[in-house]
Amino acid sequence: MTKANASQFNKELDRIKLSSSFDEVASKFHNLCTRFKDRYNRYVKLLMEKAKY
Repeated sequence: MTKANASQFNKELDRIKLSSSFDEVASKFHNLCTRFKDRYNRYVKLLMEKAKY
C-alpha cells in the first residue's frame, strides 16, 4: 500500500472508530474495505477475515 493510500485508509478508519453504533461501524468498515479491495486484495481479505461482525 502506498503511503498516501495508507494515510487515507487510516484516517477513514479513525473516523469510523468514532461512530456511534456497531451497525454503523460495520457498514462503514465494509464500504472502506470494498473501496480498497481492487488495489490491495490480499490486505483487505486479511482484514475482512479478522473482522468480527
